Amino acid sequence: MRDMLVSRRAKRCYSIINTMEKNNQKIVPNLWFDNQAKEAAEFYVSVFGNGSKVNHISQIHDTPSGSVDIVTFDVWGHSFMAISAGPLFN
Repeated sequence: MRDMLVSRRAKRCYSIINTMEKNNQKIVPNLWFDNQAKEAAEFYVSVFGNGSKVNHISQIHDTPSGSVDIVTFDVWGHSFMAISAGPLFN
């Protein structure tokens, strides 16, 4: 089971890198939220529209912050990531 999860994550990382190369984007900004990453990504996509979309939402359990949501989304052809990881690093 663990190998299957690692394989899925590797495929997702490859997909993000492939998108970055097509857009000539070198850095993917990461936005940190206490627990609103999904809502924030959906908000940005709705505000900017024009081909913007939420690409992937995944959860990681049993972290120091509890369950963590990781959201990848595109705004005007640029990739972003949002993470709901709690206030651990405030």
